[in-house]
Amino acid sequence: IHYNIQISKEITTIPECIMIEIAGILLDNAIEEIEESGERELLVWMIEIEDKVCFAVANPVESFSVIDKIMILQRGYSSKKSHHGYGLCKIQEYSQDYHFTYKIMSMMLNGKEHFCFVIAL
Repeated sequence: IHYNIQISKEITTIPECIMIEIAGILLDNAIEEIEESGERELLVWMIEIEDKVCFAVANPVESFSVIDKIMILQRGYSSKKSHHGYGLCKIQEYSQDYHFTYKIMSMMLNGKEHFCFVIAL
């Protein structure tokens, strides 16, 4: 796990317990993916960009283009066997409740394509 935390202000827009739950969902999803793929790299950032605190988790993927960015946010959808598919849907619901934004994107890091989920608080 590689991490980079560079924030000087406290996150006040969302309760700590909700932020911990969101971080847990993203980390759990990334860890499960790297365990299945055999990759051994997980990247986590928490940085300030302008007036926002951004939290991001990234993990290598074979092909980002096969990931359905709309479906993975649907309640009950999971690309993994015997999973319920509630985690990312819950983050989407929290974004509406606590007024933060998120983005799902592909990044090239260390010569590998990565799935990256970014939250801007």
